[in-house]
Amino acid sequence: MTLARQLFRFLIVGGIATAVQYALLIALVNVGVPPVPASSIGFVLSAALNYALNRRFTFASARSHREAAPRFAITALAGLAINGALMWLFTTLAGLHYLIAQVGATISTLAWNFAVNRWWTFSSRPSPLPAPRNGDTGQ
Repeated sequence: MTLARQLFRFLIVGGIATAVQYALLIALVNVGVPPVPASSIGFVLSAALNYALNRRFTFASARSHREAAPRFAITALAGLAINGALMWLFTTLAGLHYLIAQVGATISTLAWNFAVNRWWTFSSRPSPLPAPRNGDTGQ
């Protein structure tokens, strides 16, 4: 699949996951949760949907869940750290409204997530992990 097609699909999947994250962010802020933890909770809960859609739809990965899921978790945790740090910076230091801050954090995290997921998480390149044993396909 071409880079442009993957990026287009990544943006569709990201739009869906971002809508879930923003809905949770707004709902949690409206019930009194501060913006930074509310954003982080939304990020984590939308990650499972993001994994499933990116694995199948965006990258059409044949990499086993045993290999891809931990890589995705590491990538998502780094993205969560970037998102949280930027939300704190934009809301606390810059004094931006939490939704404007979240848009900035989302845009900043997008390039990181696409690049790492394309070239590491879901890549078809050989893995340094040992092959499954005893008929375990890792699926």
